[in-house]
Amino acid sequence: MILLTEPAKTGGSTSAIIVKKFCDPTSEVGDTVFLSNVDVDTVISNSNHKNTNQTIGLILEKITEDYAKILLFGKEIFTFDTYLKNSKIFLGIDGKLTTVPPTDGFLHILGVCLENDEIFFNPYIPRIKRTPFE
Repeated sequence: MILLTEPAKTGGSTSAIIVKKFCDPTSEVGDTVFLSNVDVDTVISNSNHKNTNQTIGLILEKITEDYAKILLFGKEIFTFDTYLKNSKIFLGIDGKLTTVPPTDGFLHILGVCLENDEIFFNPYIPRIKRTPFE
């Protein structure tokens, strides 16, 4: 794991924990990710909210096709189309961030929107297994 010492996008002081990890070439900016079971230096994008692996981060930037900056925790600029200040951020049914809580699978709050273009990301909040769970 490489901890970045560069300031977060939010200003002069670091307010987030960001690492660089290998990822799948099909992974995109905005994907939530979990650690690979094979290689701890690799993350895999969530494809849905029923994945039993713990979400650990959010892809902020693709450095190369298979290497990315991953937000693990903290305040960071991340622009959304429909997110509103003070909205909770959930792991959506497609494995992406959303403000709409799922009705089945895991209910996992991943943070909160501080502004329309700024989030506080904390994937370590306990998640709740909902029923029905297929």
